[in-house]
Amino acid sequence: MSWGDVNYEYPLYFALAYVFLFPIATAVFYAVTLWYKVLMNWIQQKIQDKTPLPQEKANKIIKENIRLELEHNKIVEELEKIKQDYSIRESALTIQYADKEKEFDKRVDEEVQKQTHKINSELHKTNTILVDKDNTIEALHEEINELKKTITQLKSITEEVPLIDTAYKRAKNSKNQLVNNLTIDQIKILAIFYNHDSVISINNLKYYANQDFKLSKTLVESRFKELSDIGLVAVDGGNCKITQSGKEILEILFN
Repeated sequence: MSWGDVNYEYPLYFALAYVFLFPIATAVFYAVTLWYKVLMNWIQQKIQDKTPLPQEKANKIIKENIRLELEHNKIVEELEKIKQDYSIRESALTIQYADKEKEFDKRVDEEVQKQTHKINSELHKTNTILVDKDNTIEALHEEINELKKTITQLKSITEEVPLIDTAYKRAKNSKNQLVNNLTIDQIKILAIFYNHDSVISINNLKYYANQDFKLSKTLVESRFKELSDIGLVAVDGGNCKITQSGKEILEILFN
């Protein structure tokens, strides 16, 4: 047999089929196998869905479902309670923080205003002292002399003016602390309103004080300011007037 008598076509066709067709056939077979398994699973699931559960197992599932639902509701209630408590506490803390912040701001503003007012007052006072240095020293000397005079002649003055003497004794015997703390010169200023009018110009007040009780202008201004600070007299449009509280003190001292 020669090489020309050998048939090469069948082995070649078989090799080509094995290389190209066999993998395709294998893939088709594998796909059919998978589809068959899926079909079997689907049929089995349908059968299981249609098969009724035993009563005992069904009851157990129902009880377990009820228990889980109760636990779920309990957890939901606890979470809701925690949420409400958190909201309440958050609101309270927010309000508290806001109040504290307002209080702090208010205190800071008040302190700033207080210090500013104090500084301005000190500056004004310093400027006044520098500008009116000579007058202030002279006025202080005059007031010191008047005070010395008042101390040395206290008894004689009160004896010379029966109205003042009686009012002073009433003041010292009074249980009213405000009345009890009044000095003789303060009582004299109040007596001017009692003797003349409830509203008097500042010049007339100084005139009456000097005329009736020999009080200096500086001393009158000082004693009037003291009475104004405790609310018994006031300045209204350039005039000096007795307040309602001052009128009640007049009733105690002079009536």
